[in-house]
Amino acid sequence: MLLSQTVFAQRVFDVRDYGATGQKKDDARPAIQKAIDACGRVGGGRVYLPPGEYTSGQLHLRSGVRLYIEAGATIYATLDSSQYDDAKKAALIYGEDLNDIALEGAGALDGQAAYEWHLNTITDHYILPNQRRMEAAGKPLMRSFPAGFGKETVYPRMVLLLRCTDVRIAGLHFLRSRSWTINPYACKRLVIVRHVTISNVVITNSNRGLAFMVFDGGIVEDVVIDNVTIDCRRFDWFWWGDGDPIHFNVRRRSEIDGRTYENEPAAGIIRNVTISNVIAHGQGTSTIQGHPGSWLQGIRLNHVRLFVSRAPDAPYETTSAAMTLRYARDIAMKNVEIRWEEPHASTWQSGLVAGQVEDLLLEDARLDAAPGSTKPVLLLNDVDGALVLHSRIASVHVSGSTSHDVRLVETPAEVSEDPGVAPVSMK
Repeated sequence: MLLSQTVFAQRVFDVRDYGATGQKKDDARPAIQKAIDACGRVGGGRVYLPPGEYTSGQLHLRSGVRLYIEAGATIYATLDSSQYDDAKKAALIYGEDLNDIALEGAGALDGQAAYEWHLNTITDHYILPNQRRMEAAGKPLMRSFPAGFGKETVYPRMVLLLRCTDVRIAGLHFLRSRSWTINPYACKRLVIVRHVTISNVVITNSNRGLAFMVFDGGIVEDVVIDNVTIDCRRFDWFWWGDGDPIHFNVRRRSEIDGRTYENEPAAGIIRNVTISNVIAHGQGTSTIQGHPGSWLQGIRLNHVRLFVSRAPDAPYETTSAAMTLRYARDIAMKNVEIRWEEPHASTWQSGLVAGQVEDLLLEDARLDAAPGSTKPVLLLNDVDGALVLHSRIASVHVSGSTSHDVRLVETPAEVSEDPGVAPVSMK
């Protein structure tokens, strides 16, 4: 428990005492902000929202404040753009350079997002390859946009925290955000970014399953995810996800959109992540990729069953491998299965493709051959130090001038090598 939470545990600021009615039609922002300010002036405590419906514009947190939204209480983000700060800082809940803050309870924050369909009018560099595929296929670039897009409308985040220290977010429901849901930047001791444990989760009807993406520097580390079922699929072309159950990606933002950013940080870091006991069904490649200047490190996949199928109604098909691994070291996959389900795709080639990898362990794995493919099931390119132990793999191909010390132990497989590659040892 944080210091001010202990000292001021009994100091409660009920927003109804400051004029909030709990009726959605009324503007609750002045009352909630008065309660937050009063709480902050005395050094901290709990700002309490009892059951009810509260419509509000941007709320500015103060140091020491615990915003507690009770079960049955919902804060609705107003659709009035004038009730938010400028576009760069627009958020329902905003905090900057604060200490010891919390968002807690069993209630909800609802962004009231709505969407409309029309032809694409923007260039989104994050999905530009998808757009090019649609254009090549002669398909119309219809997509959804937030209602009022391009009409001076502000699209606030649900939560934006800048350079805050000692932050706790727990128990709340975040619904229908019009922009990023929870966006912390340069925060320290944030209960949700490092030292995270997630368990007993069901992900269904999603464009992506478990995703770790670092585009603005920073560190994601010491994360444990356990007992997860995933059922994801490819949606329309403008979705960022591709029906991929597992996704790791480290990039600099300038490498994505080609822009120049002042004081852009170096590539971020993802390390020490363990994912265990997962059953996942998907349609896209599970990409586990670091950065040439910042390799993934300490990634563990234990007891993961991955089933890949085709999206029959998709305008194009890009999946060639069930899983790829690149720019990574100290990687262990134990009891991992890769299987292919109907309907099949003609683009499928290999189960696992690993390149620019050091110290890879593949133990008790089952990698099935892709239906109709003559490509090796396991491709290792520029892999320095790999042990494939007690695994069922139909074929393995090793290539690359930096591939060394690749060993297959009690793993029956057809092995092929490129000329000049150190020989694969088999026991």
